[in-house]
Amino acid sequence: MPALDAVLSGYRVLPMTEAAPLADVVVTATGNRDVVRGEHLAALRSGAVLANAGHFDVEIDVRWLREHAVDVRSPRPAVQEFTLPGGATVSLLAEGRIANLGAADGNPPAVMDLAFAEQALTVGWLASRDRLPVGVHRVPSDVGTEIATLELDGLGVRIDDLNADQRRYLSAWQGSWEA
Repeated sequence: MPALDAVLSGYRVLPMTEAAPLADVVVTATGNRDVVRGEHLAALRSGAVLANAGHFDVEIDVRWLREHAVDVRSPRPAVQEFTLPGGATVSLLAEGRIANLGAADGNPPAVMDLAFAEQALTVGWLASRDRLPVGVHRVPSDVGTEIATLELDGLGVRIDDLNADQRRYLSAWQGSWEA
C-alpha cells in the first residue's frame, strides 16, 4: 500500500482534509477521480500549486476552481492562477491534465523518451521469453537499469559502478520482499 511505503520512507501521511491547509504544493498521482475536491481547494494556503501526475484530468476538481474564482490569470504558459474569494491564490498546472505532458518545457518527445524506452525494452524482454501466465507482471528491474544507464550516458552523467562484492551483497537481500 503506497501510504505505508510513504510512512516507512519517512513522509508524513494525512487525510486530504488535514493535509490541504498545510500544503504549499499538491501533486496527485493516484489515477483516481475526486482526489482534490472543492473543500480541499478552499482550505489550501494562498500561493499553493496544484499538479496532476496521475492518469486522467479528474483528480483535481478544476470545475470548482473555475466556478469559485473571482479572477483567473496566466502568469506563464501552462499555469493558471485562480484568485479565490478572500484573496487567496492557487496555481494550477496544465489545466489539471497530466503535468509532465501539458506543462513541460522543451520538446514533448524528450518528455516521453523514458516511457517509450521502457515500453520498447519491455516488449523486447517479452519477445525473448516463453509465454507468461495470465496476470499482471512487473517490468524486470534489468529493463529499468538499462534505461537509466542509457539515459544517464546520453545526458553525460557519470556514476560509480557496483563492484562484485556490492552486487553480491545487494542480491542477497534485494527482492526478498518483492512478489
